Amino acid sequence: MLPGALLLMPGFGGGLSYCAHLVRWGRRTEPLGSSDAQLPPNDASALTLIRRCLERKTHPAVTSTADPFAEP
Repeated sequence: MLPGALLLMPGFGGGLSYCAHLVRWGRRTEPLGSSDAQLPPNDASALTLIRRCLERKTHPAVTSTADPFAEP
């Protein structure tokens, strides 16, 4: 890919949904900056987090927290 080239990226959903993205490939290879933000520690896998979130969303009476990603 050369800088300035156009990329057409189609996307298709499971039903009748579709989309397309037109992206111009840029020249920048250096990051814009850095951040001192830190993520909280986590021992669970992404799949475990999603399962817990789904459980709380589908069974709201079981938990009382407003944060769907909060630990039970």
